[in-house]
Amino acid sequence: MKYLLFSMPACPKCAAIKEHLQGNIEGEEHSLADSEGVLKFRKLYPQIKDQVTRNEDGSLPIPTILFVNETNEVMNVAHDLDKIKQIIENKPLV
Repeated sequence: MKYLLFSMPACPKCAAIKEHLQGNIEGEEHSLADSEGVLKFRKLYPQIKDQVTRNEDGSLPIPTILFVNETNEVMNVAHDLDKIKQIIENKPLV
């Protein structure tokens, strides 16, 4: 399993999550502030749209972390550190 982190520059939650992920699991970061990151996210969005919990205003939660398998199939989606820890450690949230 590896991760794809979709983040924004100067996002404090994104920085904390990046710090936690380093050394724990292999992955890539994609900035939603540039067109390449947006295009990559749009390509994956049809697979995950039912797993994304949007903000009250309908916007996408930042950061969005996708956990993918060897064939790049999205297995899990997370938006916060607790959910990331649960996925990495394979433990249920309490």
